[in-house]
Amino acid sequence: MPADIVERSLHIVKHRGPRPLLRLLDRVPPAICERDAVQVQIRYFRKRESLMQYPSYRAQGWPIGSGIVESANKLVVQARLKGAGMHWAPAHVNPMLALRTSVCNDRWDESFQQAELHQIKLRLQQRRERAHPRLLALASSLVKLSLYLCPALSVPPPPIPLPRVSSPPAMIAGTSRPSPHHPWKRALVTHPKGSAKK
Repeated sequence: MPADIVERSLHIVKHRGPRPLLRLLDRVPPAICERDAVQVQIRYFRKRESLMQYPSYRAQGWPIGSGIVESANKLVVQARLKGAGMHWAPAHVNPMLALRTSVCNDRWDESFQQAELHQIKLRLQQRRERAHPRLLALASSLVKLSLYLCPALSVPPPPIPLPRVSSPPAMIAGTSRPSPHHPWKRALVTHPKGSAKK
């Protein structure tokens, strides 16, 4: 009976994911769950729920066992990097493994084209980085030259405000009578002194 339960549980995890089994674990009697060995297993299973989404992995064509990864580690990585007398600088390991992986996957042409495009992008970026300070220096030189060659624009000073001349009052203070300075009192036509009507 227990072997049948294990086999059915594995089938559920493979085809429906870990969520149904976690719901079943919530219904396990507390007397069984309180045992230390059971608690360790339950914690292990809950902690790795996100890693056991086997139905979605299979739908994307991913392997769900670790055998293929362990085999690739032995045949791809160790066979190339751990030979007798081989020594590698840490900076060279990842590039070598990228080349080795493309050879083992029969994707050398595709990987070579991607590497070539990557190198072109790096060279363009390096050119831009080298050109940027030179462009700034050129722009600065052009500004200095234009300031030297062009006469300075003379900006007129702001106008000086003239003092306000107070005109004499038009009305006599305290009355409604016009003062001698009222505009109506001024003569429209002035006669030169010495000329008299005859």
